[in-house]
Amino acid sequence: MSNPYPWFKFDAESWLSGNIQFQPPEYQAIFINICCLIWKSKHALALQLLCMRYPHAKQMVTDAVQSLTDAGMIEMDDDQNISVKFITEQIGDTEVRSQKRSDAANKRWNNASAMQVHTSAMQTDAEESKSKSKKRGEGDADANHSQQLHADEIRIRCYVGEGEIESFEKLFSPFTKGQALKVINKLKFRREKSGQRPRPCLSDLSEYILDNHKEIKTWI
Repeated sequence: MSNPYPWFKFDAESWLSGNIQFQPPEYQAIFINICCLIWKSKHALALQLLCMRYPHAKQMVTDAVQSLTDAGMIEMDDDQNISVKFITEQIGDTEVRSQKRSDAANKRWNNASAMQVHTSAMQTDAEESKSKSKKRGEGDADANHSQQLHADEIRIRCYVGEGEIESFEKLFSPFTKGQALKVINKLKFRREKSGQRPRPCLSDLSEYILDNHKEIKTWI
């Protein structure tokens, strides 16, 4: 998987006016390479590995690391692992953002799973209700009421994207035609009241049904 954060923040003004400018040019180059190596690996850099990158200039690298450490630009622990404070802080920030994205993705997945379970339960309730109605002899009048909401009616009342009709019809499959229209009209009224565009889209309806399914079952 490609690195979602291939870059780190670099302040050109701080670089040009900071203490790094008092270091020799070759030490400045070593410092930039240290920053890049730490950013790529997302952990401290061993001095030994840094020296291996410059097999013909190990003494210069060692002297540069010592000078940068003395100037407070890098830090080195007892195991000779090098770190740079502002790079370490940015690595921490990316880990937090990555975790938030992961949590958000898991939440969307869980909501989608819950919606599938809820839709299945609503469909079962609708089938049971239809069966009971037939047994009570409601006949043709009830059969006409239990028609599903069809494509033309969906287009009139909702924003429908290319290829979304099937998804709309599937969403409303647990409802009778009258119940589906009542759900849409309730959401349209709520959206108008809050200053939003009246006609809802698929995501609006899915979210509304999921968030209000207990209330919906009381008035359909």
